[in-house]
Amino acid sequence: MQGNWSINISSLEEFVVKQLIEVHKIDDFRRVYKDPKHHLCFFVLSELGATFNFIPR
Repeated sequence: MQGNWSINISSLEEFVVKQLIEVHKIDDFRRVYKDPKHHLCFFVLSELGATFNFIPR
């Protein structure tokens, strides 16, 4: 992969405080969030936009 990458750890609470996830969307996010025992969740920012991605552990 080319480009500059950085990795930071965050939480749902921080995403709400920073208004990346709206308070009324918390339950929607939890419904699509995969089991953390089996998947890692990445919030990816790029020139294409922002996405949540889940990959198997």
